[in-house]
Amino acid sequence: MVATSDRRTATLVVALVAMVFAVVVAGTPKPHRSSEAVLRELVSLLYRSDHRDARVEYDVERVTTVRRTSRTQVTTWFRDQPYLVMTLAGDALTVVTASYRASCIAATSNGDCLQEAGGGGRVDSSVGIFAAVHVTHRYSAVDLGRRNIAGEPARCFRVELLPGAEVIDGLGTKVDLCLAGDGVLLRSEIDKPGGRDSRVAVSARRGVSAAEIARVVVRYGDHTLRGI
Repeated sequence: MVATSDRRTATLVVALVAMVFAVVVAGTPKPHRSSEAVLRELVSLLYRSDHRDARVEYDVERVTTVRRTSRTQVTTWFRDQPYLVMTLAGDALTVVTASYRASCIAATSNGDCLQEAGGGGRVDSSVGIFAAVHVTHRYSAVDLGRRNIAGEPARCFRVELLPGAEVIDGLGTKVDLCLAGDGVLLRSEIDKPGGRDSRVAVSARRGVSAAEIARVVVRYGDHTLRGI
């Protein structure tokens, strides 16, 4: 009888020790990840986005330093082959391909779009910008964890200018980014000297058909937007 009681006591002690150990392990903070490691992960996710076909609708907000706020909705198409990033905001269309940029102010049956040869394509994409961040060591990066945006799980990051460092064009002083597992941008917030720009996805789907692109482009004169 005494032996049985001793065994029960021993079993209870082992169980209590196991519970305490589990609580301690769960409460132990994860090892701090270096800014370099976070940046590498961010660039890796952005690289995936640069090779992904997707259509995303965003709510966009711009706040200037004088507290003027403008809000709009935009739709952006991302296509891998041939490379294309096309954004429609109202009647204004911007297009970036591997060989040129184009800006169209309004949809007309034969209206030309303002083109700028060169300077487009993947080199000027987010991958290129954040690769420059990684190389120049002007910014720190932290992992902000996970969120759910537009019904999708997202990984979020913050990239912030280091004291005394020079701002990289197009990046601003602080950037928050949330990306889906395949790299599709679901949220961004950029602090710039002139204010803050933010966008949050309200819907996202994968796959972009040539017919879908053509239905948008034809409104602006497909002779102007060549090679799409």
